[in-house]
Amino acid sequence: SSSSFSFPLLFFVFLAPSLLFHFVLLTGWVVGEIYVDEPTSLRVQCLGLRAVWINDILLSADVYGREDSWTSVWLPEGLHVLRSRIRAKGQSKQFRCSIEKVAAGDEDSVPWSGRVGPLLPDVIDGALPTGWISILMSNHHAEHTLHGLSVRTGGSHGHLFTVEYDSTLQVAPGQDVAAPLRLVPIAPTTALPCPVDLTLKVSFGNSRMLPLAVALPCRLSRGQSFAYTFRDPDGSVQLANAIAPRTDSCRLHSGGCPVLLTFHGTGVSARSQADSYKFKPSGSADTTPFTFGPEQGWLCAPTRHGAHNWEFGGRETAMAAVDALVVLSCAHPFGDGTLCPLQANANKLLIAGHSMGGHGAWHAATFYPDRTLAAMPLAGWLGKQVELFCLVSFLPSFFFFLLFPLGVCMCVY
Repeated sequence: SSSSFSFPLLFFVFLAPSLLFHFVLLTGWVVGEIYVDEPTSLRVQCLGLRAVWINDILLSADVYGREDSWTSVWLPEGLHVLRSRIRAKGQSKQFRCSIEKVAAGDEDSVPWSGRVGPLLPDVIDGALPTGWISILMSNHHAEHTLHGLSVRTGGSHGHLFTVEYDSTLQVAPGQDVAAPLRLVPIAPTTALPCPVDLTLKVSFGNSRMLPLAVALPCRLSRGQSFAYTFRDPDGSVQLANAIAPRTDSCRLHSGGCPVLLTFHGTGVSARSQADSYKFKPSGSADTTPFTFGPEQGWLCAPTRHGAHNWEFGGRETAMAAVDALVVLSCAHPFGDGTLCPLQANANKLLIAGHSMGGHGAWHAATFYPDRTLAAMPLAGWLGKQVELFCLVSFLPSFFFFLLFPLGVCMCVY
């Protein structure tokens, strides 16, 4: 059985001053009770909250409300208290908690769910030089561990691939895991169909087999961007978009082709960032197609989810994307592993970015000056504290300018 419910709320409300305006800040706790008629394992999903407690057991929640993350808890018979701290600006706070009873199972047949991760590589001119994908797996039992992972290929094009994965993977009770695996074409130089459609048959021990559909779109190796995946330093599967050089002249460069490493801003996808590097001759008709990418070098547009994400782990993800591009640029369809006319050089970087990506460009250029040929940060900030200082400094000057139109307001980093 399952249930979804809301709670009566008790807020401590106060008026918080903020520069030249006020807002209502809602803060407090929500508290509810759960009665369990027999000892059982439950799975819990709370959307719009950061964390919840059942009695003294801390459980993760999903503040972003993505509806694909559950956690599990074992409870004895009786009455149990569920509580969560909330904090919101405005007049209300919306959230939802769902609780479901999990089938008993045993150590060899633990209830679980899975889905294919959102980061998928493109098939490039019939080739799949990088086949990394992830399977998001959730163990819905509160006591038993998932073990004995098995993955087989099937479906329309499953016979064209083998799959590499870690068969020793274990998923602890209540845990969500993004398990990396790699699709490897059996005949790497034989053109794959377009698009590629296959099924991954995933199971743990004697648990049920879960079929997961995988669809890989197709892109051209020249003249447009394509997505490729790689293993991040933290072990996860990450994605970047790339555009190959428009001409072969960069093969004449000593050491290989330079790489334009470009960082996207908040809310911009890696593909949109890559496709923003385009032009058409002045005076061209609207129907004239754009020309994409640099003429004598590779373009690499990595991505990493979250605000302010080009520091620390995000910076390492970007450099891992460049290193993966070096390998990709020598693989089919760009080379044969030995002859690499367009091989990228990770030590010849032109670094650019806009907004949050401008900050990322400053960050990368100062961390890797020995690898940087040039940098072009646009509308970036030096740090969060500087950004906040400029906002605080700007608002009073802005209202002063409304009263005195000849006034000038500037924020100097």
